[in-house]
Amino acid sequence: MPLKVPTGGSAKVQVEMLSLRFFENVRFELTDPMDGIALQDVSMNAQTADLVFQFNAEKVKSGTKGNLIVGVSGERAALAADQPRPTMRRRISLGSLQAMPFEITEPNLP
Repeated sequence: MPLKVPTGGSAKVQVEMLSLRFFENVRFELTDPMDGIALQDVSMNAQTADLVFQFNAEKVKSGTKGNLIVGVSGERAALAADQPRPTMRRRISLGSLQAMPFEITEPNLP
């Protein structure tokens, strides 16, 4: 079922990723987004991430449909507290989240 987003609105999606606790500096990035769609905010804990997508009303009109594709990457975290931090850190792709279909609807009226 697609995310139903009113014109000019935003959508919050929570994803469960148990692997987040094994990585530091985790990044979520929209892959080839439509003009007017942005990943506005990300908040994480050890197992989940809340993603907030913003849809610009001037660029993304009512009736627009598509998929949000989000790539995830991170840096490997030290496995134990007593291990020294590596001097060279490498960003690792953790893949992409499952495609999230969306549909832009008429704005919510009071």
